[in-house]
Amino acid sequence: ELKKLDDRIRLIFCPTEYWGVNGTSYHTEIAQLPEGILVFWTGPQICSREIRSADSAKIAEAFGRRLLIWDNYPVNDYDRKRLHINAVRNRDRDLPETCLGMLTNPMSEAEASKVAIFTYGEYLWDPVNYDPETSLERALTYVFGIEALPLVQTLADSLVDFFFDPDERTSWIRDALEGGDDVDLEILLRKFDDIAKTGDLICTLENEQLVGEIEPYVRKVSEIGALGRLYIQRELINRKIGRNESKVFSEKLLELLTS
Repeated sequence: ELKKLDDRIRLIFCPTEYWGVNGTSYHTEIAQLPEGILVFWTGPQICSREIRSADSAKIAEAFGRRLLIWDNYPVNDYDRKRLHINAVRNRDRDLPETCLGMLTNPMSEAEASKVAIFTYGEYLWDPVNYDPETSLERALTYVFGIEALPLVQTLADSLVDFFFDPDERTSWIRDALEGGDDVDLEILLRKFDDIAKTGDLICTLENEQLVGEIEPYVRKVSEIGALGRLYIQRELINRKIGRNESKVFSEKLLELLTS
């Protein structure tokens, strides 16, 4: 009936099983829907760390149509402790060729969401040549301003976004504390010193809505940086007096970072 009013109208349907890569009997039922109905898919998981073109093509066969990818990044309503201000990653260069379109699901923090949305736009504009690191720098500059760039890069890279590579984000801490020498610890100490300074970010921003959105996260990150700095300073002293608490400190730091 709606088509009679406007033949450009398209029905978009979000199925109950809107993720996964292996077809089910439910998907077979959905395949019986009229071809003109668009169907959402979020990737192999509800919030997918990677979305591969082969998986998109495979699940499209089960649904009986190319799908509309509803990418649950940078959305954070499932984990309000996280602020996703990083570039979209791990999406195949030819992924857009396997689907009807791609949508990104933003966070409740509208201003902060612009970082990920900016990079998603660059990915979709030129997925073959998309580079997440250079795109992220442009996005952070656009949203936060050039003066805040060093602080917000530390914020984005060191702590806040564990969505794509959580193991990689924490392995450098464990390696330095449990297997590194004093030079490694000094490097780690400087990193946490930089993290502690991210609290200064709030003072550099003129966008009041952005400040309101990120302030609780920034305060937490800055406090974690200060605590991490104390742990590492204590470990440096311990090594001089022959006391070994590196394993304990490593676990405490990782607990802080992932809490």
